Amino acid sequence: MAGESTIDASLYPDQFENIVVQLSTAADTPADADDTLLYYAERDTVVDAAFIMTTTSDADQTYQLKRLDAATTDPDSAGTAFSDAKVLSAVYTAFEYTITTTENFIPAGSMIAINIEGTGTAAMEVTVQLRIRTRRK
Repeated sequence: MAGESTIDASLYPDQFENIVVQLSTAADTPADADDTLLYYAERDTVVDAAFIMTTTSDADQTYQLKRLDAATTDPDSAGTAFSDAKVLSAVYTAFEYTITTTENFIPAGSMIAINIEGTGTAAMEVTVQLRIRTRRK
């Protein structure tokens, strides 16, 4: 079978999934990925957990997750943080974000972005993993 017709997101059963995003390759630095959009919520979504990892450590930058309620919001100057800021101080280590449970609801039409702050970085191949769900308690 060559394909199948699509299903509207409002008809899906509840989603429970992990989203994995790699911010850079060995040729780039994550500083180039500042304010990168990680996820678009086509349905109301809740972030239950998030992790960040790297193959090259760096203590000069912080990585924080933010909710953007408008497409024109710049995560560097606006948006709502829903995690603490992590420093990638060790390689091949999954740093678990502390999720702010009063801010981790991502309304339909909103986006999740990562805000990177600090001086130049040596960190490479940064990977972010989000555990999300669409069912509310």
